[in-house]
Amino acid sequence: MPSAKPLLFVADHESVRDACRLSCGLEAHWCDGPCPTARILDTGCASADLEVGRFSLVVALIDAHTERIPRRIDQVVQAAVQQEVPVVLIGDLAEDELRGQPEQVLTLPESTSPEILAPYLAGIIGRDRRLGALVREHELTQRLVGNIHREIGQIDAELQSAAIVQREFMPRRMPTIGAVSASALWRPSTYVSGDFYQAVRIDDRRMGLLLADAAGHGVGSALMTIVMARAFSPSAEDGSCSPARVLSEINQALVQIQGGRMQFATGIYVVIDCIDGSLSYACAGHPAPLLLDDCCMKPLGMDDAGPALGIFEDAEYKVMHGQLDEAQSILLYSDGFEHAFPSPQSDVTDLQTPNNAYLDVFRSLSDLKTTPQMVERIEQVIDGRRGSLQPFDDLTLLCARRSPVPACTVGPSGRFEESGPR
Repeated sequence: MPSAKPLLFVADHESVRDACRLSCGLEAHWCDGPCPTARILDTGCASADLEVGRFSLVVALIDAHTERIPRRIDQVVQAAVQQEVPVVLIGDLAEDELRGQPEQVLTLPESTSPEILAPYLAGIIGRDRRLGALVREHELTQRLVGNIHREIGQIDAELQSAAIVQREFMPRRMPTIGAVSASALWRPSTYVSGDFYQAVRIDDRRMGLLLADAAGHGVGSALMTIVMARAFSPSAEDGSCSPARVLSEINQALVQIQGGRMQFATGIYVVIDCIDGSLSYACAGHPAPLLLDDCCMKPLGMDDAGPALGIFEDAEYKVMHGQLDEAQSILLYSDGFEHAFPSPQSDVTDLQTPNNAYLDVFRSLSDLKTTPQMVERIEQVIDGRRGSLQPFDDLTLLCARRSPVPACTVGPSGRFEESGPR
């Protein structure tokens, strides 16, 4: 690739002829594309406003009768150094004169022929051209890195805001009705979560627990949880606290916003009668809740479970029934727990392989008497596992316990009062 800039030969009047001889002999021996044009400058005719930066390289010839650089030539050399233009001095200079030159200044003996000078200058120009390209690429990379950092900072701020907004759709405190109290663990795998839960006091004796898990995780799944949150509105007055009706309304909301995209969520809604412990629930492709006591842990029946939410507009969900006995707990969880507890022997590739270790962790909760203690133990186990800083999936756990002794008091009106924030 030819240089866009010419060469500059600088010489005193006595050396101008030598400069012409060298410059004329370069073309026959140039080894890197077409030889650049050359300009011969007699320092006696040099003007003070010479723009050295217009040249790719400066060749300064020193008269054979001097071991020092003449003042006018030295001015051109220093100007070239300041503008980062390579300089080649040809002459037999004194040792102390050579030692005083900047690193950018190279020297050749006075006897240097065009055969030797041509490839030497071509190498310097080629090196300088490549160095210039690297400098430009570095500057471009630095600008890109700066832009990326700004973009990351903006995305980070936006995601933090999104996390705050999403958290506002979750309960600020968990209800306690009669002898039944509830607690929740909610851990997004990133800033926001594809898991959504609700725990509501339907009336003086019934509590509703909803857990839904949008497919995937991240922003797209988190947006689906907001749609589900807006669609979830159980009410005892109009009878819409029916688990089947609640899931149907959420399903309709998701189907309407799909726009032809295949996104779905699983969900489970359980209504607990906090007086007699009876359960009514409906399921949309979600893992079965677990009943836990001192003796055993068993899943709720799922014979009439319906399809996942957001797929079929005419999907039907049936109400199923169960029983929460005294001193028994019910656990609703998202499928992220299948990846939450890798075995100590697992290698890095196994950290994303689902397993049933979470069932042993859930069984370990049987000796605890309150739901806050259950959540605390689960959090401790999660924090102690490998890969806890980069969870594979969102984790959500809802636990409700029916205590032998009521966990709240009876107010002046004769109704149960909630116990306040957990």
